Amino acid sequence: MTYIQQWEQMREKVRNLEQERQTQLILAPHNAYGFKLNINHPLIRPKWDAFKSAKGLGQYGMTDDLRREFEETVLASKYMQKCMEQEQQRIGAVEHQFIRMAYAPAEQAAG
Repeated sequence: MTYIQQWEQMREKVRNLEQERQTQLILAPHNAYGFKLNINHPLIRPKWDAFKSAKGLGQYGMTDDLRREFEETVLASKYMQKCMEQEQQRIGAVEHQFIRMAYAPAEQAAG
């Protein structure tokens, strides 16, 4: 494979990741287990892998409590807040608000 072919392959991979980022939601509104984040989102996956590595976890070592810790840490970051604002602009404020309300504690949802 030549340098040019490798370059084209890399550019195609970047295009695909950008397209994937634009079509997937950061929040996972239909998670059957109540988790908030879509860990397969291109912005979340590297953070997820780093978190597991830092905790010394393998493929099956994650517990629900550790997953919640990861989600709270990621959602608290200013960068992720900015990304969620961009997502809100892309999909619409109403749909995004319904998704966020699904994860709000009961007292916040009522108030």
